[in-house]
Amino acid sequence: MSFIIRFSIVFLLGPVIAATFALSDLPAQPNPQSLFNEGNYHLEQQSYQDAIDKYREITALGYESGPLFLNLGISYTHLDSLGLAKYYYLKALGYRQSKDAAETGLRHVNMLLSQARPNLPVLPVAEFYDRLYFETGSMPFFLLSVLFINLAAAALIVTWFTPRFSGWLRTISILLLLMSIATLGTGFFVDSQANRYSRAILIYNDSVVREQPYIDAPVVASAHIGYTFTVDTHTGQGNDEWLYVRLSNGLEGWIPAVGIVQL
Repeated sequence: MSFIIRFSIVFLLGPVIAATFALSDLPAQPNPQSLFNEGNYHLEQQSYQDAIDKYREITALGYESGPLFLNLGISYTHLDSLGLAKYYYLKALGYRQSKDAAETGLRHVNMLLSQARPNLPVLPVAEFYDRLYFETGSMPFFLLSVLFINLAAAALIVTWFTPRFSGWLRTISILLLLMSIATLGTGFFVDSQANRYSRAILIYNDSVVREQPYIDAPVVASAHIGYTFTVDTHTGQGNDEWLYVRLSNGLEGWIPAVGIVQL
C-alpha cells in the first residue's frame, strides 16, 4: 500500500477515532428502567422524596409512562403535596395501564383537598366543552363525516338499479351529504378550539383570579391548590406573567402564571 493511500486512510479515519475516544470519556446515560426500579425501592421504603428524585431523573431524560406518573402521584400524596399529586394523577389517567389506579388516587386527593378548601361547583356546559375538546377530540367527527359521505354515495348508486325508489334514495343521499358536511365542520371547529384552549392546574400556593392582568384589578374568584382551569392561549398570547382562564364554574379572568402547570 502506497504512502498516499495510507495517509488518506489515516486522514479519513482520524476524526472517527478521535470522536470515539471523546465519546468514551462522556458519562454513561442513566438507564430509565434502573432509575425506575430504584425509585420503586425508595417508595416501598417510604422514602418518598428519594423516590421522587429518581422518578424526576427519568422525566428529565424525556421518558414518560403511566406507572411513572402514578408513582409520582402516590409519592407526592404521602408528602402532602396535594397539588402536585393531583397533577400527576391527571397525567396518569391518559395511560390505559394506570387509568384505574389513577382514578382511585385522584378521588382520594380530591377528598383531602375538599377538607382544606371549598369545592368549586362545576358548570355542566363548561364540563361538556372540556370533555369535547380534550377527551373526545375532532377525530370521531372526521370519521363520521367519511362514513356519511360514503353512505350518501352508496344510496346514490343504488338509485341506478332501483328506479322505483330513486326519489327516496336521492333524498336520503342529500341528507347524508348534509350530515357529512355538518360533522366535518364540527370536527374542524373542535380541532381549532382544542388548539386554542389547554388544561392547567394550580399546584403551588393559593391564588386569585382577577378581571384584568394586574395585581390591583378587581377580584373575580379565589383559586386554591388543586383547582383546574381551561386556559385560553389566544387571549393570553404574549403575556408570560398572567394566564386568561375559565374556572370549572364558568367564571373567567386573569390569574398569575406562577404555580400553574399545563396538563
